[in-house]
Amino acid sequence: MIASKEFNDAFYSPTNNSAVYDNGLQTALVLPLSLGIVPDKIRAESALINSIKGLQGHYNTGIIGFRWLFDALSDMGEHNTALNILSKTDYPSIGYYFANGEEPATENLWELPDANREGTGMNSRNHHMWSSYSSYLI
Repeated sequence: MIASKEFNDAFYSPTNNSAVYDNGLQTALVLPLSLGIVPDKIRAESALINSIKGLQGHYNTGIIGFRWLFDALSDMGEHNTALNILSKTDYPSIGYYFANGEEPATENLWELPDANREGTGMNSRNHHMWSSYSSYLI
């Protein structure tokens, strides 16, 4: 518990409703929620839902936050929110990989959500790390 106290002392903002943790991005909320170390769980959950709603139902995590996003939403009973995120086909979304008209993915996910616009560097078209959402579905 010492590590969680130190983490909260460093990153938790008890008076900043928009940030709650660090920069207020979804990963900063999802990781402490998933670890069960949030001092005010309702406030952090509300901030996560408000962030998703503010982005019209989209995520703004990277691969690490994305891995834990659906677990956190499931723990919150926010299954409709999770399924809404997974049903999106506009950018940024998993569906965009397959539904965009420029370079639809085939059976694999890309390394970058906007790989079709990023050029040739760091753009694997066979990048399983984004597939972590499948464990939520199962």
